[in-house]
Amino acid sequence: MMKQPTSFKTAQYILLFFIVIICIWLAAWLIISDNRTKNQDTDTVNVIHITNNDPCIKRVNDYVARLWAYTPENIPEKYLIMANDYANEKITTKIKGACNNIKFTCRAGQIRKDCDPCAIASGRQFAMDRQISDTISQKCSK
Repeated sequence: MMKQPTSFKTAQYILLFFIVIICIWLAAWLIISDNRTKNQDTDTVNVIHITNNDPCIKRVNDYVARLWAYTPENIPEKYLIMANDYANEKITTKIKGACNNIKFTCRAGQIRKDCDPCAIASGRQFAMDRQISDTISQKCSK
């Protein structure tokens, strides 16, 4: 004759089932949140890089690089604000990263430039890329 499971044994199986479900959910959440913080700084900007052989695109890349390097007073205010906003952005989620082999962690509520040693350079590059993209779309459209 088969043994009947007790209500205590049934409760143990149900509890075990819920614990397994919670562990799976927690592991998935950790993986997703880790990927989200890694991809947080990669804003989607359609930038055509200097490796393109189109002469117009090369001229725009050279022009913007010279502008930012030698005559920053001639940079349109829109892009200066963009670079400044990036560096002074208030972090909304925890970000871990590395800059020039220096590991850093930004916590929610911190200002990016206070915790990220490359925030100013990254903001500058972001604004330059956006300016290049905008200028190419204006001057190199066929």
